Amino acid sequence: MARVTQRTIADKCGVTVATVSLALSGKGKISPEQSVKIRKVAQEMGYVPNPLLASLASKRFRSGQGAEGNLVGLLEFPLEMNGRMSKVSYYRSDLEQTCQELGYHPEIFDYRQMQSYADLATTLYRRGTEGIILSGQPDPRFFEDMRKWSNFCMVQCGRYRSGLPVHTVRPDIFRSIKLIFIQLRKLGYRRIGFGFGRHFPMVEDDETRLAAAMALQKFYTPPREHVPIFLGDCIKGEPFLKWFEKCKPDVVIAFMEWQYYVIKDAGYRIPEDVGFASLHLHPPRPEEALQWGGLEQRRDKIARQSVILMDQLIRHNSRGFPETRHDVLITSEWHMGETLLNRNP
Repeated sequence: MARVTQRTIADKCGVTVATVSLALSGKGKISPEQSVKIRKVAQEMGYVPNPLLASLASKRFRSGQGAEGNLVGLLEFPLEMNGRMSKVSYYRSDLEQTCQELGYHPEIFDYRQMQSYADLATTLYRRGTEGIILSGQPDPRFFEDMRKWSNFCMVQCGRYRSGLPVHTVRPDIFRSIKLIFIQLRKLGYRRIGFGFGRHFPMVEDDETRLAAAMALQKFYTPPREHVPIFLGDCIKGEPFLKWFEKCKPDVVIAFMEWQYYVIKDAGYRIPEDVGFASLHLHPPRPEEALQWGGLEQRRDKIARQSVILMDQLIRHNSRGFPETRHDVLITSEWHMGETLLNRNP
């Protein structure tokens, strides 16, 4: 059973996570009636505070110095997808919630807002910003003057086209490929097609995905069950479909859900003719909760750990660019979904 969080309570009550946090902590200006209602719902749902976050928020962690009211800048850069720039805000809600639980005040800056400042680093410093959490892919020139950013404790939330010279919390790519492979073997699939492809030009995660696929095929798959690995563009349907129709795998490990429609539109039945599992499941909407098979990247866990890591850096006064960058790896979560069958007798 999934752990009840403040977000769960907020969805049930139709309020924001911040309102739930204030009601449960007894702080802030919300009506007594609303506070009683939220507390009652929390009790009925069996809400139990996260002990680590509770100790951090109550200033009992290590030095005992609180973070109440300290500013944290959440900098959201866009991603280039298929030649277009798309926004990155899918970590925002969880970042905000964890910041508030730890007593920080999050300030959101999207790319357009950042462009409106002549000197963003100096502005953030003068406001008293302690920490910065970055999501998306900043321009390489963003950290051109590294001295300006040496006053902040910085963490990159998620993994993008290229890594930044700061501590990073991201999905465990190699373990994710292994997890989805093991689950498909357990379901009885044998000719497993690694159809996630790669970016052009290659990015570091492509190397990890393909290396994991090659290792699993070489050491854990009998030669008669080998399916050539798809090495084409991960965002183009035509080369993917050509690979699929030539290799005819029993199940496809895809990069994202759009490849499902490429197969389906070509006249193949899923899961009757071929199974389908995606490496990057978006958090399922209620009406699609059982549809997709594959992995959810646990963006909520990545966001939460990013804030906790930033909090540790602040408490240890570890600012600027580290001599050695650390990566915190979060394992993905398996979803069975209706795009797969249990083929065992």
